[in-house]
Amino acid sequence: MDEGYIAAALKLGQLYVEGNGVQRDIEKATACFKFVSEAGDGEGEHQLGVLQFHGIGTDVDLGAAYFHFQTGAEMGNKNCKAHIGWMTVAGLGVPFANVVEGMKLLHSVEDSPEALNYLGFCAMEGIGQRCNVQLAFEYFTKAAQKDHLEGLLNLGYMHLQGRGTPQSTWDAAKCFTQAAERGNPLAQIHLGMMYRDGVGVKTSIPEAKAWFERASQQEHPLGKYCLAELMLHYENTDWLDIVDLFIAASEKGNTRGRIMESIYIDTLARVFDGYMQD
Repeated sequence: MDEGYIAAALKLGQLYVEGNGVQRDIEKATACFKFVSEAGDGEGEHQLGVLQFHGIGTDVDLGAAYFHFQTGAEMGNKNCKAHIGWMTVAGLGVPFANVVEGMKLLHSVEDSPEALNYLGFCAMEGIGQRCNVQLAFEYFTKAAQKDHLEGLLNLGYMHLQGRGTPQSTWDAAKCFTQAAERGNPLAQIHLGMMYRDGVGVKTSIPEAKAWFERASQQEHPLGKYCLAELMLHYENTDWLDIVDLFIAASEKGNTRGRIMESIYIDTLARVFDGYMQD
């Protein structure tokens, strides 16, 4: 099959995942990635595994993710091999963790974006080696240069916290913006916080709300919580709409959302009781 068709299908699938230029549609993205895989390109299996690994548009299924990564690795895909390496290091989807073997596998595909990002995390956290934030910064920079979204996100964290590099909120905002525009919900949330608080960018509540909304639309619990909190403090919004967001955040596992849900439902109940007594 023409490589141009395969590349186009892969890009289209990524756009459907990101919601970039098209409406976000994980079902259509999955169809594109399956087409790529069936055409003999292991990157299709990599992308299918990522959806399962991160629970994008579905529940997290490490077993299914590992199957896709293993299939892709057998097709020669380095990103799939990197994921297997990380899952081996962390004991995810495998019977037990094996840091030594996992690190060997990561280093064997060190030029792949996924491996660079995972190696950066290992260096930052001292996994399989002594903690080395300078080395972590170098790995994340290389991953970001290869257009890896999590690499960009992690590089933003390093700039924001001044780890392995002088602190620069401007550079952090730049990294978060690039990842956020590509659909990464955590980058969208952090960028929203920066616009809300005026850190690294000029304060803009409308801009903050727009980024929180994009993360919320991806069903990210922290995105829903941040959006509800912003609407509570900066907008004259119906309480029921705010409670709905806190409930949604709570149902997705956000503890703060669960607390705020309880507070506001209790408050609304008191208001309603007072209204009925009048």
